[in-house]
Amino acid sequence: DAADRLREIPYVDVANVTLALPADEVGPLPAGTGFLVPPVEGELTVGCTWLSQKWPHLAQPDHVVVKTMVGRAGDRRWVAMDDDELVGRVRDDLRRLLGITAAPDDLLVQRWPRAMPPLPRRAASAALETRNRKFNGQDCASKTRPGTDPQGPAR
Repeated sequence: DAADRLREIPYVDVANVTLALPADEVGPLPAGTGFLVPPVEGELTVGCTWLSQKWPHLAQPDHVVVKTMVGRAGDRRWVAMDDDELVGRVRDDLRRLLGITAAPDDLLVQRWPRAMPPLPRRAASAALETRNRKFNGQDCASKTRPGTDPQGPAR
């Protein structure tokens, strides 16, 4: 039945590390609202968003708020880390990727076990998008775009 089929979906554990950084120690962030890191780079961090640029109500003159994400299919390195180690590794990534060395004035670690199902592979994306265009009378769209595959090459 449907419940049995849903239980077969291999969900991925993910975590968010949100940091409030002193604005005068960060400098200007790149244009836009964040970035994604492809699996081929081997980084622990899979993405980062500038919450204080993305959501104006979070903007403060003295702080920059960034949220980093870890966890993807096939990469569970972070799961055994305690919060201090996870924050340290994320800060190492931010230092390497953006040159940010500022220590956070505040932070939040959120762990989400079995949070995300893997996105469909490229070959299935077009078929799924067509099939899912209408669901219970509402328009739907796939999170994937033609020519992209956030999980990397098919295994």
